[in-house]
Amino acid sequence: MWDNNYDDILSKYQKLAYGIARLYRNKGLDWDDLKQESLIGLLKAQQNYDPGRGTEFSTYATYWIKKQLYKALTECSPSEILSETHIANLADKQTPVADSGIQLPADMPEIEKRILNLSYVQQLSLKEIAKLLNLRVERVDQTRKKALRRLRLKSDSHPLHGV
Repeated sequence: MWDNNYDDILSKYQKLAYGIARLYRNKGLDWDDLKQESLIGLLKAQQNYDPGRGTEFSTYATYWIKKQLYKALTECSPSEILSETHIANLADKQTPVADSGIQLPADMPEIEKRILNLSYVQQLSLKEIAKLLNLRVERVDQTRKKALRRLRLKSDSHPLHGV
């Protein structure tokens, strides 16, 4: 019989959540934040679980916990992603971005460099960037996210590097 009480789920599966969170230590988030994110994943699993599908709750919860941790790690603040430390760990081929002190990979498309520069150096909103570049706001947002993913993947300090 499925027990849908979160307190019971928490007492029974908290160790599972923390064990999964432990795999992501030193990947960009504080240990307390990792624990909280893992519990959020556990809560989402509890809310979405359907025992009629024949899957063990622990298997289902593992998916949701990992998903939540991944989301938290990939949504690092832009200042953290573009910090000097992260940039220093990028591949050797780098080009400076307009007097900002931030360097981006030479193989990064110019539009991505420009959007990152406008967004984080000049601190323009997505709407302002879209107007300036004559693009849709959605396209600017999509391109910025792609550029940030590219930076994370090129960085040795990528939160999921080696996981």
